[in-house]
Amino acid sequence: PGPNYETRAELRMFRQLGGDAIGMSSIPEMLAASQRGVRTVGLATITNECTPDVPHIASGEEVLAMAHAAEPRFRKLVLSLLARFAVER
Repeated sequence: PGPNYETRAELRMFRQLGGDAIGMSSIPEMLAASQRGVRTVGLATITNECTPDVPHIASGEEVLAMAHAAEPRFRKLVLSLLARFAVER
C-alpha cells in the first residue's frame, strides 16, 4: 500500500460536488479508536494542491516536503490543544 493520489476525473467530480479538500486516511483510524471508546480529534494539513487541469501532479517527495514545512505550526497547534485538553480534564 502507500499513498494513492486522486485521478483527474476524481478531482473534477469532487470539485463539481463542492469539495475543497481531500483527506488521505484519517477515517479508518478514527472509527477504530471510537469503537474502543477512545476520544479523538481530527487534524489535517493540506500538503498539495489538487487541480485537475494542471499538468504537474505533486510527487510523494513534494508532499513530504510540504508536510515538513508545515510541521512547526502544526506542532504548535497540537501542543496548544494538548495543554487545553489537560486543563479541561
